[in-house]
Amino acid sequence: MPFSAKSISWQARLSLSFLLCLLFSSHALAQSDPPIPAGEVRIHYFRPDGNYAGWALYTWNASTENAVWCQSEVAITGTDSFGVYFDVTVNPAQGSPLGDLGFIINNCAAGQIKDPGPDQHLQITQFNEAWVIHADATVFTSQPTPQQIANAILSIEQAYWVDRTHLAIQSQYIQTGATYALNTALNGGLNLTSTGITGGTQIPLTTGGSLSSDELARYPQLASYAVLQLPQTVDLATVKQALKGEIAISVVGASGALQYATGIQAAGVLDDLYYYPGKLGVIVHDDSVSIKVWAPTAQSVSLLIFDHESDTAPSATISMQENKGVWSAHGGRDWKGKYYLYQLRVWVPLDAAVDTNVTSDPYSIDIALNGTKSRITDLDSAATKPAGWDHSSSPPLQTVGDMSLYELHIRDFSVNDLTVPAAHRGTYEAFADQNSDGMRHLRDLARVGLRAVHILP
Repeated sequence: MPFSAKSISWQARLSLSFLLCLLFSSHALAQSDPPIPAGEVRIHYFRPDGNYAGWALYTWNASTENAVWCQSEVAITGTDSFGVYFDVTVNPAQGSPLGDLGFIINNCAAGQIKDPGPDQHLQITQFNEAWVIHADATVFTSQPTPQQIANAILSIEQAYWVDRTHLAIQSQYIQTGATYALNTALNGGLNLTSTGITGGTQIPLTTGGSLSSDELARYPQLASYAVLQLPQTVDLATVKQALKGEIAISVVGASGALQYATGIQAAGVLDDLYYYPGKLGVIVHDDSVSIKVWAPTAQSVSLLIFDHESDTAPSATISMQENKGVWSAHGGRDWKGKYYLYQLRVWVPLDAAVDTNVTSDPYSIDIALNGTKSRITDLDSAATKPAGWDHSSSPPLQTVGDMSLYELHIRDFSVNDLTVPAAHRGTYEAFADQNSDGMRHLRDLARVGLRAVHILP
């Protein structure tokens, strides 16, 4: 079918194609798609909003098109069961490496927007067609499955959950007679169908309301967005549970057909529900040690304790307890000097799965070599302070504007400095070698106005 505006609108036709793709197998649909002409390669392109106005394909390498950015590009060739497609004339003997087709889907009329952004490539000696989903950098060499399409679309995250009662979406998706829902699934598995999102729990949303002046100041990009409200009957426990899994918004039209679906950015509601002004990381008390991490979206967090920096297996695994988004564990003073990691189970939109991640502490005050583990260190202990530390002070500044800052990596500062004793090179000790080339250079910088050095371990 040639690409034209006859008989049925682009958006209606493409929405229908999308729904068919979800209802039938890709194999059956491929049989009815237009054949690819000899000497050409086909790039399929899908947008969930069905708006293809202005989109074109810039190509290079194996392409024989006379491509000039935003002037002479490959226009949309036609429509098929996936969306639209671009047919590109090619020469497999061209390109570096040979047979590489480089391409960028872009919209110059809308301000030279690239979708998804990075350059994309197809090896045409192996494949004569590829599929691209809006905002997904993957170049599929077989037609994506409905689940792959759902994962890609719901990972785009075009909606915002601003606070515990309000969400915001682009105003063009507000339609007369439509219904709106917040879709949640603790362990993922949300799917798109012709009538909405399945695989989880739905919370109905209503249009109306407004964002506060403070919220609009923090999120000025939402000034033109429409606001959706959670029902007053939804309790905070339900909201907090939803934030620990997959979340999406769906818009179903008056006809009962799915019109729009997207993932959600949740930074606003997390700040609203879980703002925490207290101390995080290692907290040393007189007779105990506490370790805290802010991770409100984690489903569980364990603290892995290691007796030595080189240990590969923990000597203890402790389940951390959550309170208002902060996970805590407590131990005795014998923890001092040991090492630790966090093991978290958390929904990861990029993977469309609940992952178990092991990581060092983002609030580390002391770390192992190359940051492989965090260390439990008492910074107030005399054993951790250089001589005279409590009685030294920084040079005075008359105003903050007098501050000039130099960033310096401890290892890079002296590791190759032959004027530093070999045992001190690449360590803190090098800063005590006052006659080294590095220290003389810092003194020269201080004389011409340097006021502070930010040391990177």
